[in-house]
Order: sequence, then structure tokens, then C-alpha cells
Amino acid sequence: MIGALLLAVSTYPPLLPRGVLVQVVESGVLWSLGAWLGRGRAPLGPVGVVVTAAWVAVTLGLQDVQSVDLGLDPVGWAPAVVLGTVVLLAARGGIARVAVVPAVLLVAVAVVPLAHTPRAVASPTSAVAPAPGTRPVHVDLALGPGAPADRAETAVHRLAAEGGLARRTLVVVVPTGSGWVDAAALDTLADATDGDVASVTVAYDDAPSWLSYLTARDEAIATTDALLAAVARHRPAGTRVLLYGQSLGALAGAQAWARHPERAERAFWVGPPADTPPSPGAVTLAHPTDPAVVWSPWLLVRPPERPVARPWLPVVSFVQTSVDLLGAVGAPAGSGHHYGAEQRAGWERVLAR
Repeated sequence: MIGALLLAVSTYPPLLPRGVLVQVVESGVLWSLGAWLGRGRAPLGPVGVVVTAAWVAVTLGLQDVQSVDLGLDPVGWAPAVVLGTVVLLAARGGIARVAVVPAVLLVAVAVVPLAHTPRAVASPTSAVAPAPGTRPVHVDLALGPGAPADRAETAVHRLAAEGGLARRTLVVVVPTGSGWVDAAALDTLADATDGDVASVTVAYDDAPSWLSYLTARDEAIATTDALLAAVARHRPAGTRVLLYGQSLGALAGAQAWARHPERAERAFWVGPPADTPPSPGAVTLAHPTDPAVVWSPWLLVRPPERPVARPWLPVVSFVQTSVDLLGAVGAPAGSGHHYGAEQRAGWERVLAR
């Protein structure tokens, strides 16, 4: 009974459709845990097996529908679950007839919608290109020796040498932990400003963002603070200074900006972690299917503050959101933790304020 319950937890509709390996491993681990916790109890009867299989087939069938909506190939979970249920019941006592009617119904419920659902085309990473005319300027200073203030000065001097300080808009871009800057963000920014823009980035770490999130927050905030200070010292009169951060970059940018709000007029946060402090004057873009923007230990006992694509359940949503993180970055653009051309609308809102 406990094994069946935890198996049902493993297929509760996630924010993003799962790959076969991830789903099988999660279901196997939770079912095994439940079987161990329920050892010594009577095994699940035929009706319980059919009910559990019905839940699993329908919920995994919903994942297939979601895959089609995102332009991905469906796995075809439901027929496999139904077939496995019939075989299991037959092996346990020749009562496969109990599952015949549910099997037919489940196949119809899960497969027919797929046959009539048009396959979506996944959005490209960036569907726009910088507008002709003024050339945007971008300076990216990689991780290296020196204090954050010294490295920030170096970056701003390079920006000045390339003519970046002559642009109408200057954007301080806070990278992710690995130093990565989203090319789609820069492309959509250039398009929204007709190229009259400069941006500058200074790396603070060279580790995966999840590791930097745990170990390099202070470095991220200190580097962002130093870069904002250097820009404030060198910005010409009339230049508009904006902040941009994605993922951990949004968290570091928000915390640095809160210390000195006078150093930037507005900000654009994309996919910010759940513990990113609110920023007056900021525009936030967060996909309802992005687990990174809602994941927190608090998800165990209370719903997230941001809207998500699935109803919240205590404990269950925490488990599923934690597993969702594994595939969030690799999701099609426009879903999960993969942001693309939809950032153009966010830039327009920031620039219009």
C-alpha cells in the first residue's frame, strides 16, 4: 500500500515532462522506499493495483500531452502501463480480466488526445537579431586575479575604449555562476533599443550555478556592487543605467541593488530563485513551468509565492519540483529555466518606465 502511494507521488503531474530514465529512476526509488516501509503488510489487491495503474497511466499520459505541446516527442507511457498492469495481474493469479475494461478506457483516454493534438514547434533560443544601425557594445571580463573593485574598473575602461559610454543605455549584466550570459537577452536588448546600448559583465565564479548558489553568493554580490560603483563613477550625464540578471545573477543583482538603489534606474530579473528579494522598479520574467523560481525547502509545507503550472500539494510538490530541476535548463526555449525571445517584451517594459 505504501509502495503504491509513493509510486503515485512519483507521477504527480510535474512542471515539465520527464525523460524515460528520470521517470523510471524516480518511480523505482519511491516505490522501493514504500515497499521497504510497508514490509510485512499484505500485498495490494487486484482493485488496488488497477486503481494505482489508472492513476499512473493518466498522469503519465498528461506528461505525453505536455511533451507534444512543447514540441517534443511523447514517450507513449499509458499503453505500457496498461500492458504491465494486465501482465502483473495475470502473473498474480489469472485475473487479468479485472483489468480489461480499465485497460481499454485508459488507452482511449491517454492515446486519443495525443493523436489529435497538433505538434507544436519549439521556439528557437533567440528569434530576433539586433536591429541595423547603431552597433551595440558588450564587454565581458572573465574570472581572473584582483579585487572586485579593480576588475570592475578594468571592465569599465574597456567599455569606454570600445565606445560603450557613448550609448544612451548602459546595462550592467550579472552573469550566472559559470560566467555565462544569455545571448538571447543581449539580442533582444539590442533589438529593443535599436542598437543604442552597451552592456558590461564581470564574472565572479566559474562553477555551475547551483554550486555558486550555495558557495559564492557573497562574491556575486560584491562583484556586482563593485561594477555598479565603477559604472556610476564613469557614466556620462544623461546615460540610463539598467541592471539585468538571470538565475543566480538575478539574486545577486537584486541584493546589490538594494544596497545602493541610486546606482541604476531599473532592473530586469529573469528566472530569479525563490529567495530573491523584491525589487521596486524591477520587471520580473518567470515561466510558470520553471522549477528554479519556486524551489525552496518551504515548498514542503506552503505553496510558492509565484504562480506555477500545477496545483501545490504539501511534500508532493517539493519532491516533484526537486526532480524537475534536473531538466529545467534543457527544456525548450520559452519553458522551464530556458528563456529566449520572450525577453524582448520584458525589455520593452523596462525601457518604457
